[in-house]
Amino acid sequence: MSEKTEPGQVEWSPIVWSRLVKERDFHKCVTCGGQDELVAVMTLPEPAGGKRTLENGVTLCASCYASGGEIRFEEKKIRMNIEMGRSLYLSFKEMSRMDGKNISDKVRELVVEYLERRGR
Repeated sequence: MSEKTEPGQVEWSPIVWSRLVKERDFHKCVTCGGQDELVAVMTLPEPAGGKRTLENGVTLCASCYASGGEIRFEEKKIRMNIEMGRSLYLSFKEMSRMDGKNISDKVRELVVEYLERRGR
């Protein structure tokens, strides 16, 4: 039914993969939130080397799929990553200002502290 592809990844049969992706996405389109006529779609298609892993799937409604929902989903992910990065930067900037350090020194300090707690 499934086979290992990379460490921590499992490639599923098409039917099982589709069911798991939809369950993971709470049976909602990741682009518009719709719940009608859902399909599981690979973000990296098989011809381009994509595998049926949970990391490579999203749930789209038929309407979003027909209008290029995968592209909008990827753009949404990129925007979310940019916003998260901006938020982290502003947090580090504020912590640095409070400690009287520059951002690089504060980030280095936090990374060293984290690694020490993990015993590295």
